[in-house]
Amino acid sequence: MDQQFLLLAAAPKKARKLFFADPFIHHSVRQFLDLPVPSRIEDLEKDEIPGLVESCFVSHFKRGGPTFYIKARGEVDLAYVREGRFWPVEVKWTRDLRPEELQQVAKYPNGLIAARTRRAASILSVPVLPAPVVLLRAAAD
Repeated sequence: MDQQFLLLAAAPKKARKLFFADPFIHHSVRQFLDLPVPSRIEDLEKDEIPGLVESCFVSHFKRGGPTFYIKARGEVDLAYVREGRFWPVEVKWTRDLRPEELQQVAKYPNGLIAARTRRAASILSVPVLPAPVVLLRAAAD
């Protein structure tokens, strides 16, 4: 019986990433920790930029209504509800989009990828739009 209980015990949580809802808070914490505060996005550490871009997207969409994060076999960075419909958005701030990282958003018929690109495209039958275009469309809605 003790052995059976051990099998059902909770697994320890892994380390979590911390994303700030606003770049201002991110920079304030950096300054508080006596870390250099860059004046341009190009001066940030390479691993900081995607998190800041994702948090900007979430805070922007949150202004228009409820936002969610999808964690299933894969993940979707942002899901929002507008006009009674669910819209999943994967945010990628990289020049190379890997299909294996986009499997989850491809499961949804109205999924969208906001990417660091200059022109619209498609991958796994999911539309890929430049990130600023997605934000401008959301602001117009």
